[in-house]
Amino acid sequence: MRPHKSQYWLTSRDKREAPEQHQADVEKICDTYRDAPELAAVGTHVVSTDEKTGMQALERLHETKPVRRGLVERVEFEYIRHGTLSLIANFDVATGKVICPSIGPTRTDPRASCGSSRGAAGWRRRLLKRSSFTSIDDLRSRVFQFVEYFNRVLAKPFRWTYTGRPLQA
Repeated sequence: MRPHKSQYWLTSRDKREAPEQHQADVEKICDTYRDAPELAAVGTHVVSTDEKTGMQALERLHETKPVRRGLVERVEFEYIRHGTLSLIANFDVATGKVICPSIGPTRTDPRASCGSSRGAAGWRRRLLKRSSFTSIDDLRSRVFQFVEYFNRVLAKPFRWTYTGRPLQA
């Protein structure tokens, strides 16, 4: 038990104000994700859109020291900031591939409200962790290279198992 740890939680306004409609919407989304392979077979694509804002092009002042016996990898604390980019990635749920990724400056697009899944974020962390970028163009290029690699090697169909119905005790 770790009583000092906490986690923020935001309850959907829809869930508070119209719980029946919210539940119906959740079930519809879950059904759509679950049926994505069958829908793709007849030409309908289910796409999950996720955004990563504020990807910083940070260049480490000194090189990273690799793992050695008895020591973990050590990443230089000091860095030079070269700016930020925002990535909007679209996942084809049936194939798991990223389609039509968009990378651009932050704070230029109008606000959008979309549903998303938490599973999509993992591949972005793989790219940004332990990296050093010499410019925004370097960051953009390496993000696109990673998307190509991800689609070739890591992409797999999204297996949706949640039904949208409350769990029973």
